Amino acid sequence: MEYELFIYSTYKAEYIANRLILSDESLEYEMKIYEGSSIYIGCELFSMNIEIEDISDLDFIKESYGVNVNLCIDFQVYNKTYRLGIRKMLKVIGAMLSQIQGDALLLSNGSTEVFKKEKEVLYVNNIEEFAKYPFEELGISYKNIIS
Repeated sequence: MEYELFIYSTYKAEYIANRLILSDESLEYEMKIYEGSSIYIGCELFSMNIEIEDISDLDFIKESYGVNVNLCIDFQVYNKTYRLGIRKMLKVIGAMLSQIQGDALLLSNGSTEVFKKEKEVLYVNNIEEFAKYPFEELGISYKNIIS
């Protein structure tokens, strides 16, 4: 399953990548930096790709979802390990959200809003598709909303 996490961060992509790796020490990560374009981070449950330049979706995301974001992290949770992978992915994302002060938006498959963080409040979409997601793994408080 594919997810896109859009965040507002004053940190450089390399710092964000290192923070993502350190957020769950129970996983072994592989990191590759593609000069000037992206940073790939992979483990046995999911992979992450941080776009560094030419993040084409940002203007569309800002206008469509009303969030102020400047960085995109693509997640791919592997089907074979999905149940554990989604838990660990949310744990990693929660650790990131607890360290940034800006807006955030997590989309599923390119357009369905999983959650949105604005003005330091996290709103989780509890439609049927996400009702069984282990949002407690985020490790931060949130409010349920129905889109």
